[in-house]
Amino acid sequence: MFKEDTKENAIKRLFSIIQCAAITKAEAAKKFTRCSGGLALSLGVGIGGLSSQAFSREFASVRLEPKELDWRGLQEGVQYAPISGNEHKGDMYVYRVTFPKGHKSQPHFHTDQRVITILQGSLYVGYGDVYDESKLKRLPEGSVFTEPKNTSHFVWAKDERVLMQVTGSGGSQIIYPAKALVVEDVTLTPGVN
Repeated sequence: MFKEDTKENAIKRLFSIIQCAAITKAEAAKKFTRCSGGLALSLGVGIGGLSSQAFSREFASVRLEPKELDWRGLQEGVQYAPISGNEHKGDMYVYRVTFPKGHKSQPHFHTDQRVITILQGSLYVGYGDVYDESKLKRLPEGSVFTEPKNTSHFVWAKDERVLMQVTGSGGSQIIYPAKALVVEDVTLTPGVN
């Protein structure tokens, strides 16, 4: 799904993130039709950048056994399976996602509201613009948590692989607050190309 990137493309994507992260939550909700597309996935920080092709169908009647789910692999071992609807359109959607043991999602928010049910494993969930382990709460299998519209959150599959079901209201985009942007091994000097 993702090709090896050149340094030039990686730098272009980095600056796209910086541009996305530099605006306020209110501006993001008003102005962004989509911030970074698959970029969030290429950096391994979340699942919000799922391609619109992943959810090409409208919300419809669906009866699926677990073995019938169409699992698709993403980077860093994250997998998702669309069930019904399209998260990028203004309609209800449902999908399943798995995080491998150790997966962390940096602080981000969505422009829609979501309800997440933990089907297997335990997930540590926190709210806020800064990743802070002291704010994480362990939610065991069977737990439910919400991601209100424009509310920053972060997660960690600390102990084991986690399977979740996500239900939302469409028109979704993912936004990374400026405080959450983590850049490693890159020095940016203003005015120097």
